Amino acid sequence: MPPSRPRHGEICFRIGYFISHFLQSHPVGRVATNDSGVLTETDPDTVRGADVAFYTFERWPKDAAIDALAPEPPNIVVEVRSPSDRTAQVLHKVYEYLDAGVQSVVVADPKSSSVTVYEPDGSKRVLQGKQKLTFPGVLKGFGISVSKFFEIP
Repeated sequence: MPPSRPRHGEICFRIGYFISHFLQSHPVGRVATNDSGVLTETDPDTVRGADVAFYTFERWPKDAAIDALAPEPPNIVVEVRSPSDRTAQVLHKVYEYLDAGVQSVVVADPKSSSVTVYEPDGSKRVLQGKQKLTFPGVLKGFGISVSKFFEIP
């Protein structure tokens, strides 16, 4: 696949930054970005490259090696839509992550400046503007206005 456009990378960075910044005062896990590998299926293995992934230390212990695939799926995966992404392809990835054990999959859409949060129970939330993205079951206390992800500094 061709490399992503700079805007895609900027949004991935901003989302990863806000989660990482939260973790500085709430050290409960780690963030990985830049298409970090997530094992979604085995035999044969399927590995997806998450734009942003958050792992609690329960899923990827603090003292575990970080030069291999994580031993468990991330708690949260964020995918940033590219202009060429088709909805069916994006949803296929979302459900692949959820089936692998990811607790929340967030699809950030630069075109609409919104995020959609998908949960394993089949529910989804669409957020935009000043609405806050939260993960009460995983990142207690984290909350950031969705508009922050799409601001141009």
